[in-house]
Amino acid sequence: MIKSKSFNTFYPILSNKIMNRGKTIREAKTIEISPFIFQIMNSKQKFLLYRNLNFNYQSLIMKRLQILNGTADIKALCFYDTSIKNRIDPFTGLYDGAYGPRIKSQMDYIYQLLKRAPTSRRAVISIYSQKDQNRNLTFDIPSTVSLQFLLRKNKLNLICYMRSNDFWNGLPFDVGIFTFLQEVMASWLKTKLGTYTHFTGSAHIYLKDLQNPRAVISYLKSNSSSQTKSERRWTMFVYIGGVPGVGKTTVVTEVEELARKRKIKMEKIKGASILCELAGVATVTELRALPESVRRVLRPEMNRRLYAFDRVDPGTIRLADGHFVYFDFEGREYGVRQIQPWDKTQMIAITVIIASPSSILSRRLKETNNRPDRKHDINFLIQEQKMEIDVAISQARNLSIPFCFICNDGGEGPTAAETLLSFCIHQALCRAMDT
Repeated sequence: MIKSKSFNTFYPILSNKIMNRGKTIREAKTIEISPFIFQIMNSKQKFLLYRNLNFNYQSLIMKRLQILNGTADIKALCFYDTSIKNRIDPFTGLYDGAYGPRIKSQMDYIYQLLKRAPTSRRAVISIYSQKDQNRNLTFDIPSTVSLQFLLRKNKLNLICYMRSNDFWNGLPFDVGIFTFLQEVMASWLKTKLGTYTHFTGSAHIYLKDLQNPRAVISYLKSNSSSQTKSERRWTMFVYIGGVPGVGKTTVVTEVEELARKRKIKMEKIKGASILCELAGVATVTELRALPESVRRVLRPEMNRRLYAFDRVDPGTIRLADGHFVYFDFEGREYGVRQIQPWDKTQMIAITVIIASPSSILSRRLKETNNRPDRKHDINFLIQEQKMEIDVAISQARNLSIPFCFICNDGGEGPTAAETLLSFCIHQALCRAMDT
């Protein structure tokens, strides 16, 4: 069994192993290793961010949400991934292979079992069922057989067994979904995350897809040699987005205070004061009143100054409190944050603070100052947050840097500030070790 700390660094190694050591199965038109086993030591590091991968994060997030809801909303799934249409039963109109209806009720069972008997070996979710053996009953057959949760030494481990696994089109989704369920269960049980172990009977890549993982591996090799150590040592810039009213600035301020107490060099930076200077206005209120087209022209210079400031003190982690989508007061004109030339050498990660639309609306309604740019229309708010997320994911993918969501709805477990602090420290350490 091969092991790695994170899936992001592991994925090219796994793909390369199949391409170099796999056997060609001509009837299936694949290159295959059978069986195949690997383990991820830190299952929090579950995202893939490579420029040539073009991974569909929107589809992954939709699948996660539907699994937790126990649903198989075909319209929503196909909106983000049109290939799912090929898996719909033409006679019944059902998506038989969807994991949501198969997993949701069993998650509740696992939770109750492990609360009652923490060391139980029976905490198994069965996904593949007897009816899947009859093609007349099931049009789309799930590739996953089972998921076993093992609670050991106050850490929740997850063992996945798959009968078949497409390492190019399927594995990033499988790891992203199952480690997410592991994280959800760990939060319910109030325990730490353990390892993720992946067994597959047939680990394969289709012959028609071979050029794709090769392109990713080629890019990694060329990129690692072209960037100098002096460039990489500046990469301590974390960009944090989120719609107005999500509580982003409060979270970032709390992170800065937590870091100060722990003697970690970390500080919040905002470009608003620079934009005010460039626009010739005295206050942020006056700045917000300007048309978005005016502010858009000024942002490149603002970003240039922020990155220049970062290079003066490369040892400090800087939290850029910003947005990926900017609306004007009327909500009619909007601008999108553009990728900057310095992003590629100085930005180490992107994160978006999110919350439920009702939570955001509640915060906006409680504001005492009049903010015309913060709409109280929940439908507009939903669209606003979706645009923020889509742009953030796209830019993280283009820059090949880690990305994560951090929920600020409150509740049990670590606060949004504690989660963001841990994420930033981890990414800074990973980048420091790369240099």
